[in-house]
Amino acid sequence: MTERLSQDPESVDVASAIRTLTEQVMVIAQSVQQLQVSHATLQTLVHTEGTPAASAPEPPVLLPERFTGERRSYRSFVTSSQVMFSLKPRTFCNEYVKVQTVISLLSGEPQSWAHQLLRTQSPLLNTWETLLSALDAIYDDPFCQDTAQREIKALKQGRRPVEDYVMEFKQYALDTAWNEAALITQFRSELSDQVKDELARIGVPSTLEMLMQASISIDRRFRERRQERNQYLLIQPRRTPQPAAHNIARELVPYTPCSVQEEPMQIGAIDRRLPPEEMARHRTNRLCLYCGQAGHVIRNCPEKTERGRKKMNTPSDLVSKYNSPLIAPHLSIPISLQLNEQRLPLP
Repeated sequence: MTERLSQDPESVDVASAIRTLTEQVMVIAQSVQQLQVSHATLQTLVHTEGTPAASAPEPPVLLPERFTGERRSYRSFVTSSQVMFSLKPRTFCNEYVKVQTVISLLSGEPQSWAHQLLRTQSPLLNTWETLLSALDAIYDDPFCQDTAQREIKALKQGRRPVEDYVMEFKQYALDTAWNEAALITQFRSELSDQVKDELARIGVPSTLEMLMQASISIDRRFRERRQERNQYLLIQPRRTPQPAAHNIARELVPYTPCSVQEEPMQIGAIDRRLPPEEMARHRTNRLCLYCGQAGHVIRNCPEKTERGRKKMNTPSDLVSKYNSPLIAPHLSIPISLQLNEQRLPLP
């Protein structure tokens, strides 16, 4: 019987196939064992190296400023939101949390639009990407390149530091689609004159970044030198201006114009106002109220007329007539002595 089975060709083929399958099963079993060992090794590495990273707290990130619908701040709002999502992946682990967080950061018209989408259960709120596309269609600038070119042409350094000018320039430079040569020309043309003069002396750098760094360095040196000069001026005492020579002479001898009504100085002169008793005696005896002599009244008093003529010839009258501030080198003053109504002129 056994000899017949061994001599049967079909039985020989079946036995060969069984041996082949057995060998293949053994090979597969060894591969499975190797995979199990590798899997165990990987799990060990994950537990030893990946556990601290998984348990580490997420970095603190401030929420973006609320978006009110102003187009100029839209891109900044979107970028800040994407940065927040990337830094806090466990907090914003699904699309629902991202969409709801962005809606909570809207205000004004954008908030009313988003609330309408919530009430209608719009499919635009299914993912953050669909919500972002809807926001781009409304608030993103469709003419971003033209706007950037217009804004960058209007930029000027003026009197502010170069750092501020550089920051604004970089804000619009990427959206202009200009090459580096055009950006260098535009940036250099709107620098202050003193920075451009220094660049002309040392040479203009070949790249935009090197030109910006050189301009910042030059502007800082100028500002530091200006501060040093201002501090030096504050320390130095102020010099009082010296008066001119002709002003000194005029201050030493001040000019005081004489009035026409003033009389020449008299040594020992008494008050011409008569007491009531003396005035009554003059009127009773018909004496002059000015000189005390008889035969005339005060209106026709010759002594008063003579003094009036002398007044017209005084230097003070000449000065008043011509309104001249000149000071006479020699001034003649008539002097007279008077005692008991008798006058004695001195030579």
